[in-house]
Amino acid sequence: MSGIQIDIQRTGFPVKVGEIELWFDSSHENLVNFFKLAEHIQEESEKSIEEMKNIEMPEDYLNDLPGAHQKGMKFIEHQKKQTAIEYDLMFGKGTFKKLYAKYPDYVSLQNALRAINEAIQNRIVQQEEERAKAIETETEEILRNKAKKQAKKK
Repeated sequence: MSGIQIDIQRTGFPVKVGEIELWFDSSHENLVNFFKLAEHIQEESEKSIEEMKNIEMPEDYLNDLPGAHQKGMKFIEHQKKQTAIEYDLMFGKGTFKKLYAKYPDYVSLQNALRAINEAIQNRIVQQEEERAKAIETETEEILRNKAKKQAKKK
C-alpha cells in the first residue's frame, strides 16, 4: 500500500534585485509582519537619526582630512545599517549583506527599496483579489453541489 503525498507550495513570489533573486513570503502570517515593517523601520530610523546627530562635519574639514574621512565613513555605516534593516526585515536576515557584496552602493540599494516596496504592495493587492475570487468560486461550487443533492432527494 502506498502512502499519501500532499505537496505544499510556498505562498509568495520572487523579487529580482539586479542579478540576485530573492523570495517574498506573502503568506498571511508574513503579511502581518510586512505591514508592521514600517513600524520597525520608523523605530530604527529614529535611533539612527539620533546617532547621526552626533556626526558633524567640521567646517575646516580640509585641515583634518583623516577626521573628516572617519566621520564620513560613520555616516555611511549608519545609512547602510538602516538599509540593511529594511532588506533583512523584508526578505530575511543576511539579504542586505548578499546584495551589498554584489552591489556595494548603499544609495542604489536604498533607491531600489522604493520600487520594491511599491511592486510588492501592488502584487499583494493582486494576490488578495485572486484569493478572494478563488474562495468565491469555491463557495459557489459548494452551494451548487449542495443544491443538486437537495434537488435529487426531492
